[in-house]
Amino acid sequence: MTPRSRFAGEDFAEAARELALSFSSEPNLANRDHVMSYLTRAALDTHGSRFECDLLTGTSDGLAHPLVDEAVVHYVRWLPRFLAQNALPFRSVVGARLEIEFGLDATRDPDRDGRQIEVPFRCRVTIEDDTGELHVGEVRDTWCIAEEERSVARRFWWQFWRPPR
Repeated sequence: MTPRSRFAGEDFAEAARELALSFSSEPNLANRDHVMSYLTRAALDTHGSRFECDLLTGTSDGLAHPLVDEAVVHYVRWLPRFLAQNALPFRSVVGARLEIEFGLDATRDPDRDGRQIEVPFRCRVTIEDDTGELHVGEVRDTWCIAEEERSVARRFWWQFWRPPR
């Protein structure tokens, strides 16, 4: 018989859900834009719908972007402190994985003018403890991004003689 952890599975599951909420929330910024915006744009541009990363090593597959990779490194460094703040032992964590899946089929333009796009997503964090038990936290929501302007480069009134780039 495998020894049971003295920590309840609900605690790890709640921590996993909080990690998923934190990664997929607006305060998670990279270079003055939301990490989820980078991922959403990459999903729309490449028609890829999955992003996965290991929260212990920082390796990721799927929708790649350098600023998203930096955010993942931040979460890898933060994970031991986060678990300690929730009175959970980091040494009992064998694996931790974050997955984001976009519902590109359900993408919609609420304004119908092309300025904003809503993309539903599911963010799931799975934590495996030393007893082999998997603790899953999941968030389902919709991410809105503004459609990037693909027009001519902006020129100020005093630069009227300069040709656009």
